[in-house]
Amino acid sequence: MAYKSLSDVNKNDISVNQNYKSFYKFGSAINNNGESPFNASNPLTYSLFPTMGNQFQHGSSVSSILNTTYNPRAETYMSQRCSTEWDGFCDAYRILNVDTYWPNSAVIDSVAYNMAQGFLRNNRPTVGEVMIRNAVNRKFLSFPFETPNVEQFDPNTANSPDIAMYSNYINSPSYINDLKKININKDEHIELMLNYPTPCFDILVRLYLGYIRKEPTTEKIEGTILEKYFNENTNMIESFLDENFYKIPSFQLKGNQTLQMATCSEKKRNI
Repeated sequence: MAYKSLSDVNKNDISVNQNYKSFYKFGSAINNNGESPFNASNPLTYSLFPTMGNQFQHGSSVSSILNTTYNPRAETYMSQRCSTEWDGFCDAYRILNVDTYWPNSAVIDSVAYNMAQGFLRNNRPTVGEVMIRNAVNRKFLSFPFETPNVEQFDPNTANSPDIAMYSNYINSPSYINDLKKININKDEHIELMLNYPTPCFDILVRLYLGYIRKEPTTEKIEGTILEKYFNENTNMIESFLDENFYKIPSFQLKGNQTLQMATCSEKKRNI
């Protein structure tokens, strides 16, 4: 390993710290089985079951931030994981986590979500259903003006994977991801949205809005089960938009002034 002296730091673009492995890379080197659902470092062993078992398995280090299935990190991990592929573990989380009184702690775009839930009234999505909404949000929408915090799921476990945690409040436009590679009539996440339209209502409205505004690749919606849902629920969707469209920053084509914060470098970071 080629070490650099402190006197060389100002003369080179590469920091002295780059001579050392990160905590995660060190952990992965000594335990490369983190993706196994039977390995204690896999976030699934923390996130699936709404019992005390994970605290017994992982010890007191999880007591403050990872001791439930509905904490922000568990909800973020599950929605991030299940946004790429919906498998049996995703279904297990949906089925097992049936509490209806916990907030959506990993929500991206809380304004759109809360207004949609308030509009529908008298509905109480379960923790598992909320994860469906967060997963389809990550799959179909992007927020290029927002900067997520990328952190290890469990900062006390060396090979714990990274998760991208967004601010709950979004102050900039959302964009519909490329739909060209998606077979909408057979896509598992589209089917989930249509089977659970109540928790996913704000995402469905955003896709409807993109469709009628002819945003890029939304022409793929024409003639699909998604268009059928729009046609059958046009009055409800338009009523929601009439009441709330201008209150939701992510629904606008142009954003408000982006909020930024200073960082340790010259580059500012979007909030």
